Order: sequence, then structure tokens, then C-alpha cells
Amino acid sequence: WMDLEHLQERLKKILIDKTGVNKEVIKPTDRLVDDLALDSLDAVELAMGIEDEFGLTILDADIKKLQTVADVLDLISHRLSESDAEATSG
Repeated sequence: WMDLEHLQERLKKILIDKTGVNKEVIKPTDRLVDDLALDSLDAVELAMGIEDEFGLTILDADIKKLQTVADVLDLISHRLSESDAEATSG
């Protein structure tokens, strides 16, 4: 399990690498489309980056629901806690 700050740093790295966002401007309150100018292709790249980085499965439906960086963080932390629960209950 990792803390939110560590999670946020890893997400920032994905956003910078995959979508070319400038690190200094990324805040949890930033809106993916309005503030970070992500288009649908960027969203797919973001999803793939998250899947690679965290070993999670992100569905198109998940991506469509995400409005802000905080939403993405919530999704990742939720999925990580789900996969942790599955691993420990197995």
C-alpha cells in the first residue's frame, strides 16, 4: 500500500510522460479536459499508463467518468485497495 502523496507523484509522471503536461501545473483540482487539455487519445494513453504503472485494469467507462486529477487518484487508490483485498483473501 502506498500513501496518496506517492500515488500523486506517480500519476504526475504518467501525465507528463503520456500527455505532455507540465509538472508544475498539476494539482488534484485540475480538470483533465479544461485545465490539462487532455483529449480522448490522451485519456486512453493515461489509462494505459496507469495500467502499466500500477498493474490495474482501467475500463473505458472508468475513464469517461473522470473529471479531475483527484478523480483519477481516487480511482487508482480504490482499485489498489480492491486488488490488495483480493490478494489477502485468496
